[in-house]
Amino acid sequence: MSCVRWAFRFSEWNPKENEWNQCLECIELKEKERIGKFKRPNKGEWLIGRFNSDAKSSLIGRLMLRLFLLNNHFIRESNAKKEMEELLSRSQYGKPFINKSEWNVPFSISHAGEWVLFASESIGNEIGVDVMDCKVPNSNSDDEVTQFLEDFKREFTSFEWNFIQSFSSISSKIEAFFSFWTLKEAYIKAIGVGLTFSLPRIEFDMKKSFIVDRKSCFISAKLDGILMEEWSFSLEWLDSIHIASIAIHSKIKTDLPSFIILTVKDLKTS
Repeated sequence: MSCVRWAFRFSEWNPKENEWNQCLECIELKEKERIGKFKRPNKGEWLIGRFNSDAKSSLIGRLMLRLFLLNNHFIRESNAKKEMEELLSRSQYGKPFINKSEWNVPFSISHAGEWVLFASESIGNEIGVDVMDCKVPNSNSDDEVTQFLEDFKREFTSFEWNFIQSFSSISSKIEAFFSFWTLKEAYIKAIGVGLTFSLPRIEFDMKKSFIVDRKSCFISAKLDGILMEEWSFSLEWLDSIHIASIAIHSKIKTDLPSFIILTVKDLKTS
């Protein structure tokens, strides 16, 4: 089974009610009900269903997983919903996984900002994918952004923090901040421990070229001060403000595969 790198820009997907319902009918009843519970306040009303960004991104993530299972013949299209119900479970942290021990197939899903990502690697390798929107929430001035960064200083090692502060512009500091953050998130997702993990335990050696030249790259890391030779970490820009990271429990570093952009038609076609 080859590696998979998929991306979907859900912010550009504005489905009509018929298309939304068709997509919902492709997934399991339990997931359909879960997605139906998403609510977001907006000007005195509640945004639900196809008008709710969390609902849209969750549905797209599930359709990506369905496509992955179909492509690898883990389920049949004629009985996909029932077989997905039997095959998939969620961990105590909400991470979906294949519950058949004989099929040790790791995959990871992430959504943030405008994107949903799906990644999988060869059998047996833990994997975590993460995407980060490099916009500081509820911050309009440089002082507010600086305060935001300071509030999270304790989550970084001194080496990482000094790297962030080495940039002169606020925008580059923000990008470095979120680059480190998304790498840490990807590792947490790969090992499946949720937010119980102390983020400063892992330290990444960032390359300035990723921030300055927007070049995808591999990143080395240390865990509790020890070089993580059995792990591979990488960063990629999806657009001007969204960063994608991947953590893989493998010391083999092949060419960096770029994310393939999918459409709704792709997701509804096996």
